[in-house]
Amino acid sequence: MPVEEEIKLKPKNIGINELRRIFKDLGAVFHDLVIDYDIYYIHPCRDLWASDEVIRLRKRISKIHGTEEYILTYKGRRTISEGIKAREEIEVYISSYEQMNLILKRLGFRELITIVKERFIYGYHDAILSIDNVKDLGVYVEIEGSRAIINEILDRLDFSYDIIEKTYLELLLDKVL
Repeated sequence: MPVEEEIKLKPKNIGINELRRIFKDLGAVFHDLVIDYDIYYIHPCRDLWASDEVIRLRKRISKIHGTEEYILTYKGRRTISEGIKAREEIEVYISSYEQMNLILKRLGFRELITIVKERFIYGYHDAILSIDNVKDLGVYVEIEGSRAIINEILDRLDFSYDIIEKTYLELLLDKVL
């Protein structure tokens, strides 16, 4: 079962351009700038919120490469240790965002919320670093990789931050509800 390990940071008093400079100084390699449109769904028969599961449909538009990808994702229950989240993640690339959304609706799923973010994606060894500008939430940093590489990167970061254990979905729902 594929397990994703990641940590989310809320930078203090620092903007995207400065974060990009810090990532470059760290030795991270810029890969892409994307816009993600993420639809989160309510299951027709199960309380996914109570079971800490998520069904997400993503449209990813690359501003650098001019491409679009569509990804259906299942995320399982989280465990959190020292701010690092681990959870099962299953992704399927699909050919049509609109048709997959229609299939989910026909099966009884309802759209809960759509989250839009601009994401600067970097690679650092076997980790993925992202600077996320999330609509209605602000700027965050995500580091995805093994616990060892996440801790190595955290030790080398040169800015103040808070560790955020909530997902963007939870943060946005907290704000609007």
